[in-house]
This record gives sequence, structure tokens and C-alpha cells, in this order.
Amino acid sequence: MTRFPGCRLRISYIRRVKNFLSACVIIVICRLLAAYTFGTFDDAFITYRYAQNLAAGHGLVYNLQERVLGTTAPLFAIIGTIPVFLSVSVPKFFVVFNILCDLGTGYLIYRHVFKRNPVLLTLFTILFSLDPAANRIAVGGMEANLFLFCSLLGLVLYFHHKKFLAFIILAVIYFLRPEALILFVVLMGYEWYSTKKMPWKYAVACLLVMALPLYGMLHYYGNIIPQSVLAKNQGPQGSFSALVRDIFFPRPFNYFLFPMAVYGAVKMAGKSRYLTVIACWTVCYAAAYCIQGPWILNWYIYSIEVSQIIFAALAIRKICLILRISLSGQKIFLLSPVLAVPVWIFVCHLQGRSAVETNIYDRLKTDFSRGRYMEKKVFFADDIGALGFYSGGYIYDDLMLVTPQAIQYANARERILQLSPDYLFLYTDKSYLRLVLEDSAISGKYRFVARYARNGKTILPDKAEEGNVGYVQDYMLWKRKE
Repeated sequence: MTRFPGCRLRISYIRRVKNFLSACVIIVICRLLAAYTFGTFDDAFITYRYAQNLAAGHGLVYNLQERVLGTTAPLFAIIGTIPVFLSVSVPKFFVVFNILCDLGTGYLIYRHVFKRNPVLLTLFTILFSLDPAANRIAVGGMEANLFLFCSLLGLVLYFHHKKFLAFIILAVIYFLRPEALILFVVLMGYEWYSTKKMPWKYAVACLLVMALPLYGMLHYYGNIIPQSVLAKNQGPQGSFSALVRDIFFPRPFNYFLFPMAVYGAVKMAGKSRYLTVIACWTVCYAAAYCIQGPWILNWYIYSIEVSQIIFAALAIRKICLILRISLSGQKIFLLSPVLAVPVWIFVCHLQGRSAVETNIYDRLKTDFSRGRYMEKKVFFADDIGALGFYSGGYIYDDLMLVTPQAIQYANARERILQLSPDYLFLYTDKSYLRLVLEDSAISGKYRFVARYARNGKTILPDKAEEGNVGYVQDYMLWKRKE
């Protein structure tokens, strides 16, 4: 008789492991399907080029001999040397790497936030696997997945009385994303509120951990703030409505997710230390963006997106309890996350292989690997990621992420005339088409070489007015006439 309690515990443990592993399989399959139909973010290649140069012994630089930190994630660039040394595809490596980070995030949420509740795990898995924004960001090759995992790991360590280690992790991941300071401040405030003492010792420990890398950045680059951050803050501030849309409603799915998350946060945040801190963190995270007003890129909001998924799962469970709908005893419900797989299979069938990968990145890789365009030439460009990664040339960045000296000229036209680059890698939009087709100072100096367009087009529009409006991954390459 004394063995029965142990048997029950063992059976319960096996069930928990089985449930979590099943969730992992579904998440992995959906992420891989998403990777087929979504491409790597162009900005990811900027960090990858830093990794390439670091692995080659040139230092953590984008253009050789120029000490400019044009990535907000220098720690991610250091990690990026791993696939370079292993001679494996850097973009593919980070698809797998980020999926593993997502599985780690899922485990921390299941184990510590949901307290191993199988119903919440099932609901979270459904939302985490289906959410288009979460899938898109996860396979985009950026540092957001690792940042979220480390942030949640720091939170878990904090509540397991390993506070020094928790704050040190948050200090380290500042070099993944500067937004790490937000969770650091939230936890400092929580510590102050709960102990009634200002936690100076943790602040000092974090400053000591960050001091050496920051001094290294100051000595090597002349600034502790990445040039990419400085450049992005020089642009016009986005409207409040646009910021709210980009943060909370990037895709139609979010019109369901957001109200559910708000309901779940209101109902549950005060009932758990984890949920309280996560709710405060999410609000502060979003508020920081709304106050600063930068141009919101997809991966910026990954932590906010996953936090919404957590609270939406709690909200759905709460609503079911109110309606007296039992979910835990229904095997069909526990198997329901499997339905996310055919959904993503249908998406893949509908959209096909990523057009950005096939029509832009693969073509750039092929053209430059064949030596069609000479390496170590000077390229003038706006989107510098894939171009710089595959060409190996000197990149003059019109957006000033890696080229701060470009600020001395008023516009792209002046920069091109002063620099006289070997190649122009421009958006196929109206303004640039006017430059290369109608501006005699430029049109007479360059000849059209190729077009790399998401939609597969390879020839130029007949008139500048037929060019694109707004941001479209559609580029044209022009070569300076000899």
C-alpha cells in the first residue's frame, strides 16, 4: 500500500513530461513551417556580418577598418561566430537556435508561471503555435527569442532566491537588447516594495558587470550607445495611434489576442508574483516605446506578444470556468494543439516558399558567389543587411546605421554625388527612380544591372511614377560606368 503514492507521483510526472514534449513537437513543427514561408529579417544580416568579421579576426566591425557599432545586439553577434566557425549556414543556424529558445521560454512559463497546469499549457501551445506574429518573429533570425528566454530566466531565478544571479543575467542581456533595463527597473521596484529597502547591492553588482563591456565599447567605438540606436532616434517620432497599432495590433490575430490578454491581466495579475511582474513589465515595455516613439520593427515587440499569449491563455481558462466548461477532462481538448499544424500547412500551401528568400536573398547569394559583382567595391544602400552579408563589399549606409559620417550630407542625392560609389543598391520606389532615371547628374554615371524584388520582377518600371510607395523589399542594383 505504501507504494501507491509513489506510483501516482511517477505517473503524474510522466504525464507532465509527455504533455510538455507534445507541446514542444507542435511548436517546432509550426515554427519550421513558418520558416518555409517567412524569410530572415534583412536587419539580422547586419548582426551576422559583424559575426563574420569577428570570426575572421577583423574585430566586431561592419566595414573593415571602421569601428562603428551598428547593431543593438553585440552579444548576439558574438554568438553568431559559432555557425561561422562550424561552417554552417548562419541564417539556418539561428532558425534552429531561436526555436530552441522558444522551447526554453515555453518550459519556464509552463513550470513556473502556469505551475504545470495542463489546461494552461494546452491553451498556451495553441496560441503560441498559431500566432502569426510570434511565428514570424521566431524565424526572422533576430535576438528577440534569446532575449525573452533570458528575461524570463532572470525572473525565475529572482523568485527562487537567486537574486544576484537574476540581476546579473539582466545586466548581461543589456548587450542583447537595451530594453533589458526595463525588467531590471521593474524587479528593482518590486524588490523595494516587497522588502521596504532600496536594493543598492543589486544595482552596484549590475553596474560592475556592465562596466567592463561598456568601457570596452567606449574605448573601441568611442561611444557606449550603438550607432544604430542613435540613427533610429534621429527620425521623426511615430504618431501615438501608429505606435499602438504596431505594438498591439500588428496582425488581425491580435484583435482577438489583445482583449483576451487585457481581461486575463485584470483578473489574474495580482494572484501570482510572476503574473504581477510580467504584467508590470509588459505595460512598462509598451509605455517606453510609446514615449520614445521609434519606428516599431516586428521583433521589438516579441516579449510583449508572448506576454499577451500568457494572459490570453489565463483569460480563456477563466471564461471556461465561469461558463462551467470543463477542459481538463476532455481528451479532445488536450489534443487540440495538433490542429495548429494543418493551419500552418495550409498557410505554406497558400503562400509557398518565402518570396524574399527565393527572389532576393538566394539571388544575391548566387550572384555574388559567382563573382558577377566584384567584392570589396563601394556600395551605397538603404537596406544593408543581406547585401553586405553576401557581397563582402564596403557598405555606405544611407540610413546611417553603420555610416555615421553620412549625416554631413543633407540627402541621398548629395551623398551619392560626393561618394561616387561603385554600386547603388536602391529601393525601386518613386524617389530613387527619379534619381537614376531623370536626374542627369546621376543617371549619366550609372547603368542598370539587376532588380531583386519580392514579387519576382526583374526589369525596371518605364516611368518613375510607376515605382513603389512606402517600404517594400524591392531593390535595383546600378553600376557606375567606367
